[in-house]
Amino acid sequence: MAEVPYHLAQLFFILLLRHSARAESSDLAPEFSSLKVVSVEPSIHNADYIRVLFDVEGRNINNGIRIKATKTPSERNTLCTDYLDVPYNISEVWPSDFLSARYKLLVPNNVLGKLYLCLPHNNGFSKGKNIPSSVLNSAMYDWHHQGTDISIELPQFEKGQNHRNRRNENASNTNTIEVLGLRVEIPYKELATDEETHVPSLQANVEEVIRIFGINLQEDMVISFTPEEAPRGSVCQLPVSKGSQIDKTHFTPTTALVTVKVPPLPEGANKLYLCVKKGDFHSEASFIHQGTDPGLQIVSYEQLIPLWLQILIIITCLAFSSLFSGLNLGLMSMDMTELKILCNTGSVREKKFAKTIIPVRRHGNYLLCSILLANVFVNNIFTIFLDDLTSGTVAVICSTLAIVTFGEISPQAICSRFGLAIGARTIYITKFVMVLTFPLSYPVSKFLDWLLGEEIGNYYNRERLNELVKVSFFSTMFIDSIAEKTFG
Repeated sequence: MAEVPYHLAQLFFILLLRHSARAESSDLAPEFSSLKVVSVEPSIHNADYIRVLFDVEGRNINNGIRIKATKTPSERNTLCTDYLDVPYNISEVWPSDFLSARYKLLVPNNVLGKLYLCLPHNNGFSKGKNIPSSVLNSAMYDWHHQGTDISIELPQFEKGQNHRNRRNENASNTNTIEVLGLRVEIPYKELATDEETHVPSLQANVEEVIRIFGINLQEDMVISFTPEEAPRGSVCQLPVSKGSQIDKTHFTPTTALVTVKVPPLPEGANKLYLCVKKGDFHSEASFIHQGTDPGLQIVSYEQLIPLWLQILIIITCLAFSSLFSGLNLGLMSMDMTELKILCNTGSVREKKFAKTIIPVRRHGNYLLCSILLANVFVNNIFTIFLDDLTSGTVAVICSTLAIVTFGEISPQAICSRFGLAIGARTIYITKFVMVLTFPLSYPVSKFLDWLLGEEIGNYYNRERLNELVKVSFFSTMFIDSIAEKTFG
């Protein structure tokens, strides 16, 4: 019986966590508090559709968020369960400031009465807290009704008006824009394509120059992309970018250049399809889908590592490259004989530094292999990440200049003078590198010991010692004389 209160406490705690998680999720979910219809009129681009402009106010209204419609009235925040797959095209006209936005609704003209809106809420099975801009995988989100106050009344228009629109549309069909293919003209980096379909893969959110080929291309046309399939000539559902203007300096009615920033693939999508419209970015004309031909498809991908982290890794690799290059010269230039002399006759600091270095320096070939292996490793990582940020030629030139300047010349110039102090102060890094590279560097060092013999160090006979004393004596006298003349 004593376990009953314990289990009740556990159950209460679990319910409390679920309630707090739902409360946190609801605080981040989008919500409409009011809706105002600006205009309702037949579409001038498609006589079978009605165009509705409406403004909304609320909270957490992200740019490009997907909105679904239903004919079924319900209370606010109840689940929308039907009519969610009807192709009502709701696209953004004015960018959202998280509190308000303007949208355009294209709906078939045979739909009458009221339409109610539904917004996506995280159902707890998807990672992350914020609702993404474009929700394609509905299994990961619940659609919540915005209530009967958030509705759009669809009137019935006279047939004559629709016929006039249809005649105007038929009259303009001879000037309909048709894009028949595209080619990546100036890629941001080396272009990758699918082996079977030859669909290009482009990095998201960077500028790429593409060339489009088609019929009746216009100077004021705008192109965009959508993740949803549709036949050519249909209204483009859910364009994921505001569009890119044609380059008028390289324009002909059959081909044109355009600089685009390809958006990332929305969740649940695997390709982007081309859409075009007449007019500038702010035109209320609808984007027209150009079909699902492989020649009009693009795949976008995002970098696995964020830009700031890539820059941090590049700087870190360059710093370690500089350190290893300096240690290679500073430590290997001091033999065991010189270090033992410093231990016995040097200053207090020199004795301390020499005693710190001797245990590592005793394994000369092992130390050499470890430092060189680590230096090559960080230089390769540096070059790979730099190539990921820039093109191949720029990466080669920049990496060569950076490694030579900051990874070779500067550290070797410094460590040739202060190698003892730098080697002693970075001894823990050196030991860590020796342990890390042990599986490769130690066997190679033992092979070098067998091939070249163990390192003995410098040795001096009587004549060499006398000459060393003379050189040291005259060097000391020369320095003392300069100091006396300079400072009196």
